[in-house]
Amino acid sequence: MVASAPVRATRMLNAQRSDVAVSGVAAASSRRKTTLGNNYMKLAKRVTTMLAAVAVAVTLPVAAVSTASASPVPSCDVSADVYGVEQDGRLFVYPHNEPENGGFSWGAKRYIGTGWNAGTVVAGPYGLFYLILPTTGEIRAYSWNGYGWDTAPNGAQYIVVSLPGDDYRYWTQAGNTNKVSSDANGDLWLIDGAGELYYVTDAPSAAAKSATAGKAKAKPEAHSKTRVKVTKDGLQSKAGAQSKAAAAPIWLGVDYIVSAGNGVLYTRHSTTNELKRSEFDLVNGTTTALQTPVGSGWNIFTHLTSVGGDTLYGTTNLGFWEYHYDSATGLWANNGSGKLVGAGWNSLARVLGNPAACYS
Repeated sequence: MVASAPVRATRMLNAQRSDVAVSGVAAASSRRKTTLGNNYMKLAKRVTTMLAAVAVAVTLPVAAVSTASASPVPSCDVSADVYGVEQDGRLFVYPHNEPENGGFSWGAKRYIGTGWNAGTVVAGPYGLFYLILPTTGEIRAYSWNGYGWDTAPNGAQYIVVSLPGDDYRYWTQAGNTNKVSSDANGDLWLIDGAGELYYVTDAPSAAAKSATAGKAKAKPEAHSKTRVKVTKDGLQSKAGAQSKAAAAPIWLGVDYIVSAGNGVLYTRHSTTNELKRSEFDLVNGTTTALQTPVGSGWNIFTHLTSVGGDTLYGTTNLGFWEYHYDSATGLWANNGSGKLVGAGWNSLARVLGNPAACYS
């Protein structure tokens, strides 16, 4: 049974609210699927060497800068939660161990809900999820606590964080679902059809100061969010009342946006297949870097995501790859080559990460 929105999958919350549907996966079936998933990963580990050998013959994206010295690794949690949405709407979490090293080591895979194919899913920090509905254009916020889904103060599983009158249906349409990403503060970045960049936040300065340098290690509370247009000079106070000259639509042609730090955005440009990096100072409302080219050939990836700290993950038919960029030196770790960290992710409907698990 799949509801119009994600449903909880724990006995505890089912006991609390009888009107909430279960995950649609019986306990025994869930255990079987978890076992199968773990067995699959064990099998995948056995073929790591083979995949790596094949990858030598494949042109993977590399840095567009010098690789004169090694890039320092970011600081990360013991593991970084990476999420997958399967084609049937099931959502699972898979902790990637030691993400700062780019190793092929994973914790236990767990299915945590169903119905996540009902719209565009965006993962925020530490269990905060957003679902953009194609029917109403509203943004709903959900909170996963590691064991189950929290009940919102209104008694429902979610709260609506988009303001009345704001319509986000554009980001549920084919070709646009990858133009939205959450940062370490739990705020959203998105690019519209006119090539404008927006920051969807409840309090730009306050949120940024509470997570300076992306080091906040707690899930932020979800509040109503205002859409703020971003210009070349930084952030505006309101979306329709700019106090500075609006930037030209320099974001046209972007088909993927990934937040990889506090104010750090990576964008993939479909016409050139380039990867570019931008950085905004959310406290002072200024631009630190704007569309700096950092790589090419990134069109080979089906999915892109981040766990923060300028760390990127990408999926191809040959595996799941991790990259780390150091903005201070302009260097990519591992001489600009991706590290193979997994397999079997490319066929998923969506691949997401906790954007606050690492910081530089």
